[in-house]
Amino acid sequence: MCGFAGIVKEEGAIDADVLKRMRDTMVSRGPDDEGLAVWEARAPRDAKGFSLGLAHRRLSIVDLSSAARQPMSNEDGSIWIVYNGEVYGHEEARRELKSKGHVFRSRCDTETILHLYEEFGIEGLLDRLRGMFAFAIYDRDQDALYLARDRAGQKPLYYSPQGGRGLCFASEIKALLASGAIDREQIDETGFAQFWTYGYAVGERTFYAQVRELPPAHYACWRSGRLEVRRYWRVRFEGQVSGSRKLDELADEFEARLTESIRMRLMSDVPLGIFLSGGIDSTLIAAVAAKRLGHAIPCYTIGFDDPAYDESERASAVARYLGLRHHVLRLRADRMGEFETIARYYDEPFGDPSAVPEHYVCGLARENITVALTGDGADELFAGYRTYPRFLALWGEAEDRAKMAPHAKSLNPAVRLRMKCVAPENRCHKFSQLIPDRHFFRIMSAGPALRCFRARREERDASMADYVRGSLLSRLQQLDFNHYLPGEVLKKVDRAGMAHSLECRSPFLDHEMIEFAARLPRSARLSPGGAGKVLLRRVLERHVPRELWDRSKQGFIPPFQQWCVNDNAARMQERWRSLSSPLVRRSAAGLVFAETGGRRRLAWNAFSALQFLK
Repeated sequence: MCGFAGIVKEEGAIDADVLKRMRDTMVSRGPDDEGLAVWEARAPRDAKGFSLGLAHRRLSIVDLSSAARQPMSNEDGSIWIVYNGEVYGHEEARRELKSKGHVFRSRCDTETILHLYEEFGIEGLLDRLRGMFAFAIYDRDQDALYLARDRAGQKPLYYSPQGGRGLCFASEIKALLASGAIDREQIDETGFAQFWTYGYAVGERTFYAQVRELPPAHYACWRSGRLEVRRYWRVRFEGQVSGSRKLDELADEFEARLTESIRMRLMSDVPLGIFLSGGIDSTLIAAVAAKRLGHAIPCYTIGFDDPAYDESERASAVARYLGLRHHVLRLRADRMGEFETIARYYDEPFGDPSAVPEHYVCGLARENITVALTGDGADELFAGYRTYPRFLALWGEAEDRAKMAPHAKSLNPAVRLRMKCVAPENRCHKFSQLIPDRHFFRIMSAGPALRCFRARREERDASMADYVRGSLLSRLQQLDFNHYLPGEVLKKVDRAGMAHSLECRSPFLDHEMIEFAARLPRSARLSPGGAGKVLLRRVLERHVPRELWDRSKQGFIPPFQQWCVNDNAARMQERWRSLSSPLVRRSAAGLVFAETGGRRRLAWNAFSALQFLK
């Protein structure tokens, strides 16, 4: 994995020192090498040119030599690239490109991307890429700069338009802040309101009004002083696979696809391992990878003292069965002093407390390996979340409401009744809402809360307007895939991994696997009784005894609200009351940091926000 940054100026020269400063905020993304290139606008010319600087930090995974250094150019220097990610199966494309006369100087996928662009253009290139990526390509002959991001949003890319004067872009927000072109005092109120509502800013929004995030499956083109953003790929969860196909037939196809996806992600010139929770997703990845490699792969798990949160024992049982080398780190409250550094690494408020264990499991893994396979994406693709049967019980057809009813019984009766009455046009919002509206108004100041109350959900609702077809289950999966997966899950995996210079790869998020999952009939996703990941269960029982993995889903969540009590809560309350930010109410200190333990996400959100509010 890597990090890159760039500056475009329509007038004036690029300050190389500023570019270096931006680049070197991301050393952990690329500790192995660095590079920088600057071009000044060429004149006289018919078309208006621009000055450009590209900078790169490299984490070496494939081809560890200096031949893979970035920024990288084609043979004649007319096309340049900086890139973060991994493209799988690029060797076949290299053979095709060599037959067309392209000359390669390295073994890395970066050079393959460069020549694919040269041969097929930006959309032809993106159509052929299989993997996770973010990149910037500078085409000197076209006077064009292209920015692009992978289909699921595994790799980040932020940018800041500078009026018509230019553009800054980078892999992380901290690099943009280091440019000096961003006013940190200008906060995106709607983005901040979305953070409290959903746990993350939606779509292109961030905490900062002048910083935008390029959405997954989009590319942008800067030309003649204008930035144009376009979508290049779309998937719809509509269950189009014929319902006449038997489950075992679908399971055979799924296992073949997963085996191929894992095979491609084992490509590495550095040590590789697996994150193992003992649940369905990671156990299946471990079982297939172990069979493929035929030797003891290292695997890594975070444990907690509280058995309600701890999955380390079940992970150990799976590791023993598969013959894996298992490493476990137990996470306790005495590490709370380190949590502020973890929260700040995200560069903006981030509403998922599992950022903490994710950070530590990445650190544990990096002691031995540089690449880790993960199970991310399976819950969204194969209906693994417990929220799906719960909301089918509340909002589904009569048959679903009857069969799924037990899944809604964990809700407070008053809440259950209130949720049943939610109008269809409000369900997209209510499905993902972290805190009730009454808490939203108690936390945010009156002005921002009133201004953003409707705006915080409008973009999300509008983005789902194209997905009105299909069942309720398909729409809920679509919502999670479009927003929760890139906004929270994949952001967490990228930041935690890159904080430790660790590359995380998810075989489930191969785009061909995504398209396959989106076409599956409901019977291959959710059982009549509400058990998700039907297809994964069918395949996993071929490899690992059911009693080792068929248990209630716990999730990767620390007992943060239990740690943030008594003296810890009092200290947090004091800090909250000392805030001068006009965005929040100081009187909310007791709500967000309850001394006897409160809402898990409320406490973490407040803790994360404290790192960025004045």
